[in-house]
Amino acid sequence: MGTANSGTIDGVTLPQGALATLGIVAFGELDLSNLSASTRDLTINGSGGIPIPLSGLSQSSVPTVYSPTHAEIANSLSLGLIESINVVFSLQSLLTNTVSLNFNAQNTIPFEITIDQLGTNAGLNGTTFFTFSHSFPSPGLIVPALGTANSGSIDNVPLPQGALATLGIIPAQELDLTGLSASVRALTISGSNGFPIPLSGLSQSSVPTT
Repeated sequence: MGTANSGTIDGVTLPQGALATLGIVAFGELDLSNLSASTRDLTINGSGGIPIPLSGLSQSSVPTVYSPTHAEIANSLSLGLIESINVVFSLQSLLTNTVSLNFNAQNTIPFEITIDQLGTNAGLNGTTFFTFSHSFPSPGLIVPALGTANSGSIDNVPLPQGALATLGIIPAQELDLTGLSASVRALTISGSNGFPIPLSGLSQSSVPTT
């Protein structure tokens, strides 16, 4: 009893098109039908053997992994996971040196992603003014294909430079993000399933901020 890998088979056609096919990847399995093969039994190092033609076979729920393009997806998402940031100052901020903020996450790939956790430093001219790490409750922050989704309010975000110094950068209306990391699942269906795409050490410049 053993296994052997086929090696890469290029040029496989997609009768339903690429986008429709991407939609089923999250299920992690495929059903095979009309399977045929020319095999030889009792070979010795691939030589000789008895021909065993196979045709009309089927298999259900064959485990299927979509991994060759993980890097491509990660590269696409890393171009800009956060579209914009909204910071909410209050009188309490002056006393606690904390603020509430929310951000719009953007999805640059043509299928749904779900963000389970995201953290980053945010600042200007090399100085960090905000830092936060936030885990989203189940099922996570669902971002539709080629769309955006708001994070909801993230409270008690610390201000390393203090509230007064941070107020001074508001007129710039932009922030640079550094050390951005996120736990993302790609090809989710309403936030379920999908496969993990860990992102770390990312940066974004001039993110619109209000």
